[in-house]
Amino acid sequence: MSDGRQAVAVCLIDAASRGDRAQLPRGVFAAAGEALGADPLLFERPAGAKSRSTIALGTSAEGLLGWQRHLAAELGKEPARVDHEVSWSIYFEDPDGNPYEITTYEYDALA
Repeated sequence: MSDGRQAVAVCLIDAASRGDRAQLPRGVFAAAGEALGADPLLFERPAGAKSRSTIALGTSAEGLLGWQRHLAAELGKEPARVDHEVSWSIYFEDPDGNPYEITTYEYDALA
């Protein structure tokens, strides 16, 4: 294993296979693989409970602007761009209230 994220994923999968639900988190967890691909592991949460996990995605500066336009059309208002001084992000929720963050590290392209 090249990083700790895979080890955590293995522990969660092992707990799930044993049926040990008390050790499983609520929300979403994604483990990065060898080629930095992601394998999402989904967990149910009680109805009405707010998600404590944000699904974070990376893109280019052009991709972030495209997502911002797309979300404005879909949600009826454009998500604000947040300046983190080294990156730019937009934040939104899906219809089930799951929070998302889309980030670009092409900071100078949008500054």
